[in-house]
Amino acid sequence: MITSYFCNNKCFIFIFLSISYCLTPAYGKDEGRPGEEKGPTTVHMDMFVIDVGNIDGAQQTFSAHAYLEISWKDHRLSPKGPQSVKYSVDKIWHPDLYIINQKRIYNAPPKELTVSRDGTVLFIQDINGIFLQKLNLKSFPFDKHRFHIVFASLGHTPEEVRFENSKHPKNGIAKELSVTDWEVSSWHLGPSAYEPVPGGAKLPGFTFSFVAE
Repeated sequence: MITSYFCNNKCFIFIFLSISYCLTPAYGKDEGRPGEEKGPTTVHMDMFVIDVGNIDGAQQTFSAHAYLEISWKDHRLSPKGPQSVKYSVDKIWHPDLYIINQKRIYNAPPKELTVSRDGTVLFIQDINGIFLQKLNLKSFPFDKHRFHIVFASLGHTPEEVRFENSKHPKNGIAKELSVTDWEVSSWHLGPSAYEPVPGGAKLPGFTFSFVAE
């Protein structure tokens, strides 16, 4: 960014070197996903559940706070300099993630994505919300349930987008949770296919699940 101002009829120009903010990339979003000529675009995911606040059998919901990080390669966006660049999320390709079983999300998705020198695009979202979950608590406190947060890539097929666990995982769930009378015994993060209509076309996605009893 270049900034200038006049003082005593002299023009002073200051050049600031920092992370670049690119609102318009070198290619349009309509040019397609990265590497589409080679097959599906691989998207790596990481998710850590920071807290589970409430499990409501009457409403068939649970509340959770989680950290989500997904990344993929797009060499078309690689910065020419040594520093990372940021692009407006509505200007470049991304996997159009949607939380299938969300009832309410309190915070908005990011408006910018960071691209590192090797072309890695990083999407980070803080997720705090209420999620739908079928529950049968008739045997409480002796029952066991598996809870899910389900993500799907809208507008893509499994032949176009493939989700994989990160090579350097930062996944898990906090040991101490706000929810009372429940104890988490296991958790899992992995790719999953979502069927909007049973027996119909599938959407690529992934699911974070945990077992509480």
